[in-house]
Amino acid sequence: MAAEQIAARLVSKLYIVRTSWLFTPGGNNFVRKIIAAADKHGRLRVVTDEVANPTYAPDLADAIARLIQTDHYGSYHLVNEGYCSRYEFALEIMKQSGRESIPVVPITTDQFQRASTPPPFAPLRNTVGAALGISLRPWQETLADYFARIGE
Repeated sequence: MAAEQIAARLVSKLYIVRTSWLFTPGGNNFVRKIIAAADKHGRLRVVTDEVANPTYAPDLADAIARLIQTDHYGSYHLVNEGYCSRYEFALEIMKQSGRESIPVVPITTDQFQRASTPPPFAPLRNTVGAALGISLRPWQETLADYFARIGE
């Protein structure tokens, strides 16, 4: 937030876009990591108490392009519709990738070691963008698009 405030003081025409849990067919992201872990271990342990919005990078790019055409400067939350826990996201990844037979065990964040501590409940709502006619489809649909693009 501090960087956003500094940028707003320096530039009068500014778009600030906040997003969450970004994934795309290329690169290193949660979807790819979950599939790799499932294939390697035959079992997953995924946190249930971390909740936010999975957001598909191609949808976000399209939404930003449409936003720029509006000339309505300001702050926006641009995320795909709906939110879930990491556990629910992993279950849907397993289902859509044909790996529903792989067990996904729910755990809490205190059972999962990592360097950072993200906020436990951080869904964003796309209210301002939606008021301008910029809506993103449900995250479950984008996951299907992801798998169609990677040929899985």
